[in-house]
Amino acid sequence: MMDAPQRTDQMTAAAAPVIDVQDLSVQFTLDEGTLKAVDHVSFVIEEGEIFGLIGESGCGKTVTAQSLMRLVPPPGRIVTGQINYRTEHGDWIDLAAVDAVGPAIRSIRGNEIAMIFQEPMSSLSPIHSIGNQLMEAILLHVTRSKREAYKIALDMLDLVGIANPARRMEEYPHHFSGGMRQRVMIAMALSCRPRLLIADEPTTALDVTVQAQILDLIARAQSQFQMAVLYITHDLGIIAEICDRVAVMYLGKIVEQGSVRDIFHNPMHPYTRRLLASTPRIGQHATRLQSIEGTVPIPIGLPKACGFQSRCPDKIAGFCDAAAPALVEIEGEHSVRCFLHSEREEEAS
Repeated sequence: MMDAPQRTDQMTAAAAPVIDVQDLSVQFTLDEGTLKAVDHVSFVIEEGEIFGLIGESGCGKTVTAQSLMRLVPPPGRIVTGQINYRTEHGDWIDLAAVDAVGPAIRSIRGNEIAMIFQEPMSSLSPIHSIGNQLMEAILLHVTRSKREAYKIALDMLDLVGIANPARRMEEYPHHFSGGMRQRVMIAMALSCRPRLLIADEPTTALDVTVQAQILDLIARAQSQFQMAVLYITHDLGIIAEICDRVAVMYLGKIVEQGSVRDIFHNPMHPYTRRLLASTPRIGQHATRLQSIEGTVPIPIGLPKACGFQSRCPDKIAGFCDAAAPALVEIEGEHSVRCFLHSEREEEAS
């Protein structure tokens, strides 16, 4: 265990942070070179807060979540930074420094920090019943009594709106629709009453009606259990509906961070503005949605420059293509990484 990390910018005495990520970098060593999946990322999530992480596919959102759970697949590894987590007993532990398969993280993973994975069909075992899979974590972290674990699992299925839970406990994932499997994943994640819930695009591939039901379920569970939630998505509409604060990621870095009101009403980074412009809105009669030209570069051997400059129509020659901007606090908790708002460069790493 460690003392509470000393912070002056985001952590105050009045706040009650659950997790404080500082300068996190995750790299994959490949034949082609070193891929920087997460590049010096910092954020804080407080108790009872829903924190959104948004960006295009491949920007590092899922690897960030995997890092918090210490589930980064090889050859990936955490190379810098701290993941300071405040346990249910009030102690601080740096999850980045513990053994990824040791007892410390195993006592937290699935218990105090739980995750709803993106693909429920591939996350659930096809050869074990739903009941057995739900009871596994409960028996590991909550109780040794199979009778009590069975009762808790039944209650969780009922909580997430699955009818006839006793019968469903005996069935297998292929008996469930996509939306129902996602409800099972949510029940599994909530079964140990986690302090931090990570939801990695939990509504992907679901129709809009089921998406709305899943979002309502997560919001109600968060309110009931007063959990902190890290919600990962590429859907700005979801962010606007359920999140308190949001960080926009691009090429492994946070390029803008602030309250939902800041991001939606005063977007500062050109990437954020174009994400918002590419989202359809009620009442607009545009014949064609705006798009962001180009594609996300592969983060291997990139030059020292703004990662978005190759796609940005607002880039400043001699600045954006010559140095990497620092993430600078503009007003309150609203921060942006862009030379349009500050000439400060990122420190060499």
